[in-house]
Amino acid sequence: MIALLAMATLCLRAQEYDPLVGEGKQWNEVLTYVPWPPIHRETNAYKMDGDTLLEGTSYMKLFTTKDEQYDNWEFCGLIRETYEGQVFYRKYRWDHGFEAETMLYDFSMQPGDSICYDESCCLLLLRKNDTIFDDGSIRKRYDFQYKEHGYLWEKYETWIEGIGSELGLLRSGSLSLVGGTYDLLCYYEDEDLVWQNPNFNSCYISADGVEENEKESLIAVYPNPVGELLHIIYLQESTPTVIKLYDLQGRLVRTQRNGLESLDMSQLPAGTYTIRVTLEDGKVFSDKVVKE
Repeated sequence: MIALLAMATLCLRAQEYDPLVGEGKQWNEVLTYVPWPPIHRETNAYKMDGDTLLEGTSYMKLFTTKDEQYDNWEFCGLIRETYEGQVFYRKYRWDHGFEAETMLYDFSMQPGDSICYDESCCLLLLRKNDTIFDDGSIRKRYDFQYKEHGYLWEKYETWIEGIGSELGLLRSGSLSLVGGTYDLLCYYEDEDLVWQNPNFNSCYISADGVEENEKESLIAVYPNPVGELLHIIYLQESTPTVIKLYDLQGRLVRTQRNGLESLDMSQLPAGTYTIRVTLEDGKVFSDKVVKE
């Protein structure tokens, strides 16, 4: 009877949890260098291919490339995932070999738990909810707040089960860094696009690309934080086609068309939102907005 119960638990766990580590997966992330303008961006892709043993532990090999055609992959480290949903990484440096193993994710966390990446930077799990994808599949969504030296900052990060951080596969905790920002652009399984960042309209942005988030030359929003009306100023002769507002769970909460110059947020609960404005020429502006 005990053996049957254990087997049933194993099967239930396999059905409920979507692992992050596996063959046929690819992540595209963009690094934006600051301060700017001028905007300078580069896209890195990551994939797992093959496994190996290191010091008696089984890992999958992780490769990266900056090539838009996804050629010339370079080995960058080893990654593994435990049955409980903890993901560990060992970075490889050609001049020093493998670095010590670090934990990237812990998908077994519950609200109120924290994961720390160094002595000063931790993530506090605020909530853990289901999110529904366009294909009808359901994955867990983890919403975190940054905690540095014990103080909670108005910085937030999201993980998606089986995909990882919205900042990039290896970038969880990077909002505390200076000099640049990371964003996960797209996630593929067996070359099929599964998830795309709603703040970008491309899965690859070149080092010279300035199409996305060109807020200083195209659009400004104020006040931020906002109480009732969020005003939108078009700094150039650009015609907006649609304005969308997303909450922290990635849900669309407001859509507005016809290029109005204000967005009514008076009936929305307090919190952090993402505003996304698509212009007539296809360029996209996005930014975080805090509702008081």
